[in-house]
Amino acid sequence: MRQRIALWGYGYYGHDVECAIRHYLSDRYEVTAIFDKKYYEINRRGNEGAVILDPSGIEDCYRSGLFDKVFVTVFFEPEQKRIIAMLEEIGIPASDIGMENTIKQADACLQFEPIIRICQEGYHLYSFKDQNLIVAPRVRYPIFFDADNAVNGTFWTDYQLRHSVFARFIRPVRYETEKVISEDCCMLGDVFSSNYWHFIYETLDKLWLMEKSGYKGKYIVYRTAFSEQFLNLLEISADRIIWANDLPVDGQWRIEKLYYPVLIKGDRQYASPAMMEMSEFISKKIGRGEGTYPERLYVKRIGMRKLLNAESITEKYGFTTIIPEEYSVAEQIRLFMNAKIVFCPHGANTSNALFMKESTALIESFPAGWLNPCCVSEVLSKGIFYLPIFEDMHRSQNNNGYSGDYTVMPEMIETAIRNAIRLTE
Repeated sequence: MRQRIALWGYGYYGHDVECAIRHYLSDRYEVTAIFDKKYYEINRRGNEGAVILDPSGIEDCYRSGLFDKVFVTVFFEPEQKRIIAMLEEIGIPASDIGMENTIKQADACLQFEPIIRICQEGYHLYSFKDQNLIVAPRVRYPIFFDADNAVNGTFWTDYQLRHSVFARFIRPVRYETEKVISEDCCMLGDVFSSNYWHFIYETLDKLWLMEKSGYKGKYIVYRTAFSEQFLNLLEISADRIIWANDLPVDGQWRIEKLYYPVLIKGDRQYASPAMMEMSEFISKKIGRGEGTYPERLYVKRIGMRKLLNAESITEKYGFTTIIPEEYSVAEQIRLFMNAKIVFCPHGANTSNALFMKESTALIESFPAGWLNPCCVSEVLSKGIFYLPIFEDMHRSQNNNGYSGDYTVMPEMIETAIRNAIRLTE
């Protein structure tokens, strides 16, 4: 008999939970109610026929026997815990969605004896045998299962699939005609590899080390316009690439030999030597370019976390404003290579600081709620002067530091610019 459950939360995450249950667990669960504090708005715009209920009536619905348990399907864990505690206080059983699959850690998965080694300190190269590759629907993340259909826990953790709904629920299906990839394969990147920074800093270091080790097999990597350009710059031929997001979701592959390089504990200091070598190779390959490039760059951000009040100030000091998305990868790199000072609001575009020259200066601004200097190890390793500036926390009007726009005190912006000029002249 199926357990009757209710969902609390019907945003992006809750919607995925409902779809995943319908795909894979309809024999175990029946979703009989969905609650969301934005119920009126969701019902007004329509949502595939489901009626979303007001959470204030959840106790009456439970007492009437509409459901036996609540899955709290809001994404952020602190809010999940708060709602679970509140429901349990009034006697309603509740939990998050949990993990429906069996997880098997690396040492318990089938292994083979690798013919290559990564010699860089801080990295480990796993060599998994007979891994089943499935692509989760909609989110299109690759998931690896061992021969007995247990989730590969090392890949699960390192690829950052812990919050992925479909990865928790997806069940391998045995096909009559199994698709086998007999060539050596290496899985690169993680769930955020469609982001410019994550691709450069969490994919290219591993690719570089695999190439240094003498690896000649195929790479499974996330496809974007910039990933294609970088792989071309690193001279990886097209016949060695399997694009993860091009794999269809209606099949299962068995990879006979899967290499999976991991940066232990994600410690960037160990990645810096590989990043230095890789960036030097690319810099020499593309050259400094022809013509004149600006010595002072202001990198304008067009997505979330825009710095709102710097452009008029940088203009006074002779900065040229660029929007990196309007340039090819090679031209972005040349702009940073030729600049003496780069002013960049925090975001993926700071990745290009990897190609700046020694004794140049990087000014990086941050909103008060998102202080994350994730390029600092490589910047300092290259001998670049680093000048971080921050939004004043006490003046901040931004309630979501990760995604909201922000300002920095003009005095702080001008001080950073003047210091950068002194350091580079």
